[in-house]
Formats: sequence, C-alpha cells, structure tokens
Amino acid sequence: ATWINQEEKIILKGKPEAEKQNDRLTGEKMQLIIQDDQVREIEVEGHARASHFGISDSLNQTMQESFLAAKKMFFFLEDEKLKQVKACGNATSIYYPSSTRESEKKLTVDKNEASGDTIDLFLSDERLNRVLIKGGAMGTYTFPKEQIKDSSNVEDTIWYSAEMIDYQINADLITLLRESILKFGQISLSAGKILYQTEEQILVAEGIKTKRDEKEAWEGSPILQDGKDEIKGERMSYDLRSRRGKVRAGVTSIQRGTYKGKLLRKITDQVLLADRGTYTTCDRQKPHYHFYARRMKIIAKDKVIVQPVVLY
Repeated sequence: ATWINQEEKIILKGKPEAEKQNDRLTGEKMQLIIQDDQVREIEVEGHARASHFGISDSLNQTMQESFLAAKKMFFFLEDEKLKQVKACGNATSIYYPSSTRESEKKLTVDKNEASGDTIDLFLSDERLNRVLIKGGAMGTYTFPKEQIKDSSNVEDTIWYSAEMIDYQINADLITLLRESILKFGQISLSAGKILYQTEEQILVAEGIKTKRDEKEAWEGSPILQDGKDEIKGERMSYDLRSRRGKVRAGVTSIQRGTYKGKLLRKITDQVLLADRGTYTTCDRQKPHYHFYARRMKIIAKDKVIVQPVVLY
C-alpha cells in the first residue's frame, strides 16, 4: 500500500480485495481518495469486480451472487455511503431483483443479465434503484414460469438490446432507447423506444420524435413479429401472458391481404379486431381499391366479418 499525503490518496497494488458483510470488491489495483477523513471515491483497475451475496430463496436459503465487472470501475460515496458506481470497458452485470409473483405460494427468483460499454448504478440508502447501460447495450431478463404438471420449474427469457437501456428497479421498468429490439419466444418487437414492465409482463413500443429540416418526424415506428404474422403501427402495447395487444394506426398482412385500422387489437393467435379498418389485396402504396368498415373482425384462414362495409 502507498499513502500519498499531498493528494490524500491510498494506492493498493497486487490484486487487493475489500470485503464488508455480504459485499466484495476485487481488482488488479485500487485507489482510495480521502477527503475530510472520509473515503469519497474508490477507483479499481484491471479485472474490476464488485459482488453482493444475498439470499434469493428464503425457504431453501439459496445464496446468489449479483455482480458488476469491467476493465475499470469508479465508486462514489457521500458520508461513507455508496451513491453511484460507474463501470467502463466491457461492462457486465447480473442482478437478482425481488419479485412479488408467486408460484406455489413462494416468491419466484428473477434474473437480469446485461452488458454494454458502460454501466452506471445509482443507489439510495445503499439500495440499488437504477441501472443505466450505454453503448452496445444488451441483456436478458429471466423469470420462472408457473409450476407445470410434472412439477418442474421452467424458465422464460426475454432478450433485449438497444443503444441505451435504463432499468428502474423500484418501478419494475426496463426502457430501451434507439434501435431497440426485444425478443420472447417467437415474438420479436423492434422500435425506437420500448418499455417492458417486468412484473406485469407488458410491452409498450413507440417511435422517437425527432426533427428533420426543422420539421418534427417520428423514427423507429414499432414492428411486432409474432411467428409468421407482422403488425406495424405508430404505438403498440402487448401482454406477454395473454398474448393480446393493441396497435394504434396498425397495418398487417394476412393471406395476401393488407389490413389497416385506426386501432388493431389482437384477441387470439387467429383473431384480430380493427376499428375504422380497411382491407385490400392490391399491393400498391395507394391501392386501386379497398373495403372500409367501422368495425372489422379478421379470423385467419377463415373469414372477415365487417359492419357496415363500403367499397372505394
């Protein structure tokens, strides 16, 4: 250890380690910056890793390691309480958020794994409340399914990526910004902005408002791909549990026909409702003809029920 009196800095080399209760910090080199006899900042270089060990299953007393790792990490403290952590260079993290969903009368264990060029952690009262990931941000959110008949636990995984990911833990909300993609099973959603409510398992997607030649424009309008079906729109919401969704100003193609509606609602895998909808088989941008109806019910591979209908 080296103490630099003028700079009020302590330098530790040779793979130093620091531990406090269930927390552990390791790296090739550490620097502790002191102000008013208190540690204000800690810098860790070379294979920096900060770990927290906690009980994820109170019934079985299972311990899980949540961690943050990067080439270099900075820890900022106020009154000797950790307020922010910044990880730079190939940053990765694994976090086990608490969940109120119950399966067989016990709490489920969720897992959020993410990576990016930089990861910032924000804390309040020494509890993590926000994770901000920038630069090639991507991650997975895993949660157990309900118990199935053979009594085995099966996991579901959400895969997501964007230029920036903002995970607000207290709000159970993951926000993807710019070039956002989210995948779950056969469902793929892309948009300028995607909100994922982790507890309710609801997706909300929309474009991002920008300016082009001093005029407002929308970029990244959402596109939902569910198996072979594709739906486009200005804004959409989708419930992963019920597989139902709503699309504002939606467009979809089914069996060589194109349907548009001020509001599209997916009721089942085979049934779609359209308010103030149009239908045509003409593939031109401005079709030669189309049918219009205030209400339209589309049953895939079967029929379309409309009332009333007008041919243009």
